[in-house]
Amino acid sequence: MQAHLDYLAENDQEILVAGSLRESPSNSPTGALWIIEAESESRAMQLVERDPFFRKGLRNNYELLYWSKAFPHLVIV
Repeated sequence: MQAHLDYLAENDQEILVAGSLRESPSNSPTGALWIIEAESESRAMQLVERDPFFRKGLRNNYELLYWSKAFPHLVIV
């Protein structure tokens, strides 16, 4: 877990938001959601595939989707 968290911190200029997905707060994670701002699709894929969770087989697939912000004037800080 610490290697995964360190990886997220090292890449926080591109991985803007990250967290586990659960059916309820007390349940085990069923997946994760990242919001990435990368220069290309290949860079986004590289970020996911270099994550220690992915490399160790804790995540064995992912889906890359494009997101359009409903409120583009709001900024994540």
